[in-house]
Parts: sequence; C-alpha cells; structure tokens
Amino acid sequence: MRLIISIFLTGMMTATAQAEVAVSGSEGFISQHHATVASNKAQVFEAMTAGLGQWWSSGHSFSGDAANMRLNKQCLCERWDNSLVHHLNTEIWIENSKVVLAGGLGPLKELGLSGTMIWSLAATDDGGTDINWKYHVYGFSQADLAALADAVDGVLAEQLGRLVKHLSTAEGG
Repeated sequence: MRLIISIFLTGMMTATAQAEVAVSGSEGFISQHHATVASNKAQVFEAMTAGLGQWWSSGHSFSGDAANMRLNKQCLCERWDNSLVHHLNTEIWIENSKVVLAGGLGPLKELGLSGTMIWSLAATDDGGTDINWKYHVYGFSQADLAALADAVDGVLAEQLGRLVKHLSTAEGG
C-alpha cells in the first residue's frame, strides 16, 4: 500500500498544470481550478460524468486504466476484475449544473484525510461554459499537508486540463 501512495504522490508532484492552492494549513487545504470552454453545460456535464473514463488520467487510477473509472449519482468509483476503489460519494447531483462529492480521493483516505469536492458549471454569454472545481481536504494525518496540497492540486489541474482537451477534441478543435 505504501508503494501505491508513493506512486500517487510522485505522480501528483510531476503534474504540469498550474497549481492553485487557495488555502493551506495544518488541518487541511483548499484547491480551486477554473476553465472556460466553448461546449455548452449539457455537453460538459456529460463529459465530466458519464465520460469520465475518456479523459481521466490512467496514471492516477489504482487499476492503471481510466476506463475503469465511473462517476454517477452514487459515487466516483473504479472497478476492475474483482476489485473496487470507492474514491468519493456523490452527495449532490444537479443535472448540467453541479456535482458535490465527499471523501478522500484515491489514497487520501488511507492517510486519514477526507474532503468535499465541488464541480460546478455556469453558462457564459457566448454559449460556452465556465467550469469551477474546488476540493476542500481536511483531517489529521502524519503526512506533510503543505506538500500534499501541492500534489493534490497538481493532479486536479492535470485532470481539468485533460477534460478541457477532451472537450476541445470533441468540438473538432
């Protein structure tokens, strides 16, 4: 299990997207990300949820294959063979607008940490969509939360970048 956590943290440290840790302290941190895309809210919501396995990085999965990732009204889960990782519980599902998830993404739960992740969408004046992600992580852990904040933030930046690229490709751009 230490190897999985080490791989997860190492992968997060090498993410190329810009980090945006809004708040960080000894009890937790908040990571926030924003992107604007030309796709409408329904297209973005569909890609974020039903299409998760098409844009999520396989390198940030327990199974090594993002196609095993699912986001629905119950959870963000990963299933393969006889294995299951229940990453986050779905707490709020507002079609084409917002998903609120609770729990520790990936190995965070093994570190004694939990959180609330909010993915929200807002229409832009030109018919596109503003995508806002916020992950508030909290709990007691022996891990260095400042270093962990940067690592988690890097993974989220990478994932949002992959979603934006996926949407751009779907639009033909």
